[in-house]
Amino acid sequence: MRNTFDAQLVRALVNHGNGGVVVARYGAVSSDSPCIAVPTDMGRLWMPCSDMIMRPILKMRGTWEPDEAAFLAHHIAPGSTVVNVGANVGYTSLVLSRIVGPTGQVIALEPEPLNFKLLCVNTARAGNVLPIHTAAGETTGSIRLNLSATNAGDHRTAPHEDALGGIDVPIVALDDLLADRSIAAIVSDTQGFDHRVITGAAALISRCRPIITVEFWPFGIRNTGDDPTEVLRDYLALGYSRMIDVPSGEDVTGHTIDEIIATAMTTTDHTTLALLP
Repeated sequence: MRNTFDAQLVRALVNHGNGGVVVARYGAVSSDSPCIAVPTDMGRLWMPCSDMIMRPILKMRGTWEPDEAAFLAHHIAPGSTVVNVGANVGYTSLVLSRIVGPTGQVIALEPEPLNFKLLCVNTARAGNVLPIHTAAGETTGSIRLNLSATNAGDHRTAPHEDALGGIDVPIVALDDLLADRSIAAIVSDTQGFDHRVITGAAALISRCRPIITVEFWPFGIRNTGDDPTEVLRDYLALGYSRMIDVPSGEDVTGHTIDEIIATAMTTTDHTTLALLP
């Protein structure tokens, strides 16, 4: 039962108030994996030594995806409640924590046990971050997570060429978790699974019209068995007024599906798309 999500229990904890760590049932899992503290613009961040992507970039630059951080700071108001899906070890959650300030809250979801442990440690000082040990998707229950050997941000529900193996983790639909909350933004980065996160938040999106940012990674989307073109159509069908390609800053609202994909693939194989109400 440990890996089956009890949405009613955790929703009660989410509604309890700001801050805190949900550890009673989904808490930080002990691990012998070596970790290292990396200085960043969000303070010292504990990370797995095995991570060969985010850790060396943070060590070299001290920051991560500053274009997205600036975009979020421009569009999210202090005092907001926001959801960070695929929170990893907490860097983006800390970015959001600074943006929303002491009267706001960041609800941070992370399914991988070591990442979740580090998320709890790294965000404890913030006082307005609520970590929850779960994935998010279309349904509530459990799901298989394939673990990357070298990239702590690339654990996937889909087949993985770099997988160490798989574990069962809790999964929740945001509609189940946040039925009683007003949410200003959904910030999702889930390795090709973001569209499933959004599907599971249909009622929340209709009710709150939050700002949405998602990773758009055609390869990862195909790996889940879905079509990137259809995913974009579904995003456009949400009825938001604008779609922005965040890294380039380009407004792609009036573009065709093919043009949006071409913009997204200009420099890398993925991008971050934002939907603005």
